[in-house]
Amino acid sequence: MQRIALPNKDGFDYVPVDDIIYFKSDMNFSIVSLTTTGVTNKHVLKSISQLEIELKPHHFTRSHNQYLVNINHVIRFEKSEGGVIVVSNEVRIPLARARKHKFLSQLRNLK
Repeated sequence: MQRIALPNKDGFDYVPVDDIIYFKSDMNFSIVSLTTTGVTNKHVLKSISQLEIELKPHHFTRSHNQYLVNINHVIRFEKSEGGVIVVSNEVRIPLARARKHKFLSQLRNLK
């Protein structure tokens, strides 16, 4: 099980990469949504761009300027509103038109 260190104001949280559903940009920081019971959203002292680089080998994709999504947690793609990704916690995440082709390609290649 691979883990990642997520810096916060008190230190670091070490979380399994598979437990990360998505990150949402919050200015120069990010908010992480986890599958862990009781821990849904936590502030991370890293930008979405930094996280995108760090998590590139782990099936994460940038769906929108504000979101970095774990492909393994995608349960549905809806064509409405230009494109919406629904993840395992039922959150609806927008998909930017410019990122749609890459996202669909990554879904098809997921093993």
